[in-house]
Amino acid sequence: MRTGPGPRPPTQAAAPGAHPAPGRGRRTARRRGRDRDPTGAEQPSRLGHRRHTHAGRTRRRLRPGARLPRDPRHPDLLAGAGAETRYVTADATDRERIAEVLADVRRDWGPITGIIHAAGVIADHNISAKTEAQFAGVYDTKVLGFRNLLDLTHNDPVRLVCAFSSVSARLGTAGQCDYAAANQAMEQITAAEALRRPDAVVRAVAWGPWAAGMVSAAHAEHFRRLGVPLLEEAVGVRAFMTELEQSGPACVSLAAGAAGTAVEATDRPRTTEIRVGADTHPYLIDHSIAGRPVVPVALVLEWFTRAARAAMPAHESLLLRDLRVMRTIALDRFAVEETRLHLHTRPEGTGADDLLRLELKSPEGALYYSAIAGPGEQGALAAPPALPVDETFEEHPGSAVYDGAMLFHGPLFHTISTITGLSSAGAGSDLVGMRTLNWPHDTWQTDTLVMDGALQMAALWVLSSASVQALPMGIREVRLLATGPVDAPVRCVVHSVTQGTDNAICDIWLTTGRDGAERVLAVFGGVEMVYRPDLSTPQRAGALISTDA
Repeated sequence: MRTGPGPRPPTQAAAPGAHPAPGRGRRTARRRGRDRDPTGAEQPSRLGHRRHTHAGRTRRRLRPGARLPRDPRHPDLLAGAGAETRYVTADATDRERIAEVLADVRRDWGPITGIIHAAGVIADHNISAKTEAQFAGVYDTKVLGFRNLLDLTHNDPVRLVCAFSSVSARLGTAGQCDYAAANQAMEQITAAEALRRPDAVVRAVAWGPWAAGMVSAAHAEHFRRLGVPLLEEAVGVRAFMTELEQSGPACVSLAAGAAGTAVEATDRPRTTEIRVGADTHPYLIDHSIAGRPVVPVALVLEWFTRAARAAMPAHESLLLRDLRVMRTIALDRFAVEETRLHLHTRPEGTGADDLLRLELKSPEGALYYSAIAGPGEQGALAAPPALPVDETFEEHPGSAVYDGAMLFHGPLFHTISTITGLSSAGAGSDLVGMRTLNWPHDTWQTDTLVMDGALQMAALWVLSSASVQALPMGIREVRLLATGPVDAPVRCVVHSVTQGTDNAICDIWLTTGRDGAERVLAVFGGVEMVYRPDLSTPQRAGALISTDA
């Protein structure tokens, strides 16, 4: 943020771990809660109170997130950037102490105009071994510390709010349930703050691992074995400053790309707004759970496919990887108000693989779905292997399962015409597409109804083998070899991969044609169905699978 003209430069208060934002004639108040030693371990800060006033006018940018060196020349570096600095030892969760510090800053330098919150501690343990005190220490430093800063600057003319989050908030890290939860909570607070401060720059930056600072040689080796590249300092600085200087979503990720260099923040996501309501998507009234329409995974797959094919028009086939359901999109006011969604596409990495990161978010930045898109295999795929023959199974009409107990779907989602097999090994069925059920004409890139039918069959397979309802929460990969709605009936084959105590994994094949002349339309590999015991109806499912010996 650049300060405007005036006799007294404004003040920015930075939370522990953040560097003063450099600028001409800028003054910053800085406090630290805890530092990391060179091995990455947390230590209480040994920095005392310092204040340095200089007349230097040279602008210099310091890398964000780095550990401040305990070097007597460091104040001169900041002075060279034209900054006055104040170092304060304080606990981010100590509201009274932080209030005192901010009062001193206002008295000497004027109102607070910027906040950078980067406080953080870790206490890595498995959940079973983690104590309540350890969890609270990690969580409160992030969340309570952030709330303290926001509350105590409520009446200040704040123009910048930046919280340093972590990719662990989105991807998770072993032993860091508290750290991941804290960062995710902080991102949600940031999204809400962006609404309260429409004229300010408000960001939560989910950092990936850096090539310096908190990452020791041991950490770097650990990430190398995992194939996770580190964020180089110079690229990270440019990315961070670009985020603060340009408009964008409240929550962003800045991490190194697959080729070992960071995705530049200048490669900003392309954002498409999607409006969902009774006028735009009337068929969703038949995808209601407990009377509330819900956006199906298959429709998000359609949106992701459109975005990917628009960005990669030269590729006929498409591969979507690591499709993740982060939260349900419930359309609570479906009949009277459109729900706005933002679809973000951004190049993934800097190589020549034409990969795209796709994210579906709320306007406030809450993440609903994510995936990686790239070109698929050229040429036809072989037909799926046949399911084991069960002579005792009798084919059932699809109408038998749309009773509200086994499948909740309304008439416009009744894609299953015949169930040809159902056992612990898998399931088979015939599906009809969108044109058969008179869905509205559109520039469809997939047959969304057939795709939904594939996941319906996966749910029926889980119900038959585990007597429990399940929801699709992730798909390892989706190979799409056809475009648009289909006219002919589609054969769906579900193959069991694993069945556990909390979820089940399966592969799904969608084909057209018969007698060895089948054409593969799509393959879902590694569909994760998460059990929902609260929705289970084993007694009703038994009526359908009683002949499955």
